[in-house]
Amino acid sequence: MSSYYCMILDMMKRQGIDTSSFSLGSSSFVDAVKEFEKKVDIEKPGVFPSNFSDFCDAYKQKLIQCGL
Repeated sequence: MSSYYCMILDMMKRQGIDTSSFSLGSSSFVDAVKEFEKKVDIEKPGVFPSNFSDFCDAYKQKLIQCGL
């Protein structure tokens, strides 16, 4: 799943979205990634697995548990 996460970050960068803060460990950026994936899925269904949203939710919870 992390390869899809990296793929989304790359797509966001190519569209001019600043992703530098996304690697600092803040849980709020996970919501931005999740929303971006939803937009991509509308334009190009099937690019990402259907459970990517669940991955984002679980990743965000782990960050919150770590105090980030």
